[in-house]
Amino acid sequence: MTETDPYGATFQHIELIARKIDKLMQAQLDAERQVLHRIKCDYAAGKLNFEEFLDIYTRYRSLMVTPGLDGKEAHRHQRPTITALWNEAMPVRYNSMYQQSAGRFSKRYEQNEDGFWSGLADLEPHDPRPRDGQAVVYVLFDRLNEPCYVGSTSRFKTRLDAHYHGKGQAGQARKDFARWVAYPCTDREAAYQLEDRLLKQYKPYLNKKASR
Repeated sequence: MTETDPYGATFQHIELIARKIDKLMQAQLDAERQVLHRIKCDYAAGKLNFEEFLDIYTRYRSLMVTPGLDGKEAHRHQRPTITALWNEAMPVRYNSMYQQSAGRFSKRYEQNEDGFWSGLADLEPHDPRPRDGQAVVYVLFDRLNEPCYVGSTSRFKTRLDAHYHGKGQAGQARKDFARWVAYPCTDREAAYQLEDRLLKQYKPYLNKKASR
């Protein structure tokens, strides 16, 4: 647990449990399919009469279905929805939170008056940035305001986090930059062309190839 992510350890623990549940569920489904196949073969071979066949179904169903508090049956491993758990625990219900965030984040993806986005290295939740799916070419600037890296992406937030924290692509080191600028492009091809032009113009020292 860190000061910047006080819930990280718990979320990692939840993720680990969820992965184990996924594996157990897959093992259970494999076992169910195996026994159902055997039952089908025995019934087709005449080893089970129809009454026995129905009894087996009733036994199988009792293992997998349990009566709910409202009297309706539910699958034994059916979990509450994320929204239901959130609303049960939190003072702000999901619908209310969503309505508030819609207004709060409505301007998050707006470009500045010059038609691009810009910000500091450590992007805050409310800071303007390109939305996922928007092709952009971005330039990172160091603390002396020198362009140190040029790149292109359609998932800017993820890419910026990778540069700032040193994660993402294998072997990618953390880049020491202070601010960034991102320019919108109509598609990936236009982004590649602008990226090539800016690489030749700036020759940023953190790019392996400053020109192509």
